[in-house]
Amino acid sequence: LVVEELAADYGGCVLKEIETPEPRAGEVRIKVRAAAVNFPDLLQTRGEYQHGVDPPFVSGGEVAGVVREAPPGSPLAVGDRVAGLVIYGAMAELALGIPKYTIRIPAETDFAVGAATWVAPTTISSSSASSCRRRSAVARSTRRSGETSRSDHAVRLSAYRL
Repeated sequence: LVVEELAADYGGCVLKEIETPEPRAGEVRIKVRAAAVNFPDLLQTRGEYQHGVDPPFVSGGEVAGVVREAPPGSPLAVGDRVAGLVIYGAMAELALGIPKYTIRIPAETDFAVGAATWVAPTTISSSSASSCRRRSAVARSTRRSGETSRSDHAVRLSAYRL
């Protein structure tokens, strides 16, 4: 999915053939089997994302697939099933993975599940942990010395379940 022009109605997105991306030093070339769609991807197509780039670019930040090419010394090998963060380029047949954020996934893990590994869970975890800390701080500030509350225990439990 190539974003040729930034548009509020996604009218600047087109399906078309592009050149095969060439890996830079350390990057992993991945045959894409699934790509996640997240809020930042939608913002990027409109030019509203804080880390935007000028068009044309291939949309998509999360990918799952099979390693086609790995750099020397990489813990990943050709044929490995992986999920990773790519920032841009996931919505193509081939994508370039950031080694630090590319992990092997088990054979029983669906590629669609693998593609949804990074952005949404990280956002949820970060937001929930922050919310839990705020609620816990409020609960502590409103009770008497030595007293605990049910909400304080619930906040601690929810933070551990993330």
